[in-house]
Amino acid sequence: NFLSALKLGSRPAKRKKSTSLDLSAIRAIPWILCWTQIRILFPTWWGIGSSWEQVKKDAKYVGKLKRSFKTSALFSSYVRSLGFTLSKVELEIFEFYLDKSDLSESVKTKYKDEFSREYKNAVNFVKTVTGEKSLLWYRPWLADSIKLRSSMIHPLNLLQIQAFKKDDLDLLRKTVAGISSGMMTTG
Repeated sequence: NFLSALKLGSRPAKRKKSTSLDLSAIRAIPWILCWTQIRILFPTWWGIGSSWEQVKKDAKYVGKLKRSFKTSALFSSYVRSLGFTLSKVELEIFEFYLDKSDLSESVKTKYKDEFSREYKNAVNFVKTVTGEKSLLWYRPWLADSIKLRSSMIHPLNLLQIQAFKKDDLDLLRKTVAGISSGMMTTG
């Protein structure tokens, strides 16, 4: 019910006019914005961890990935971008939003476990392939910037949940803009 009022991006949030809540009519823009707002950013890293879980069993393949990181500009760029995204993920904030949802406790626990496992494996992939201990080894100042910004965004996440509860559209708009700016991306 907030999508049309938020005026996201350069295109309408929905593909067609619909009076009912039809999730299939929603464009990608609000979905990606949502994953950014709750600090999980999962469309950019989901599947990497479970793939890595399978691949890391084969030492030859792991060696090929490490060599590719050193020799392929495209793969190297992808891994660095992946590390950047993973460094902005805040599982605790995602879990806070999840806890505030109407989902059952068993479903919440399932998602928390799945996301945590996938995230940890994706981080392990980046660190193993690069041979580095930090996700942003190539730009330490960026890691510091994210760390400093993150704590400043946390209150905005709390305010955003209050905005939802109170149907406060003005506060919601402000928190969306603030979180997007702090995350260094709108989605």
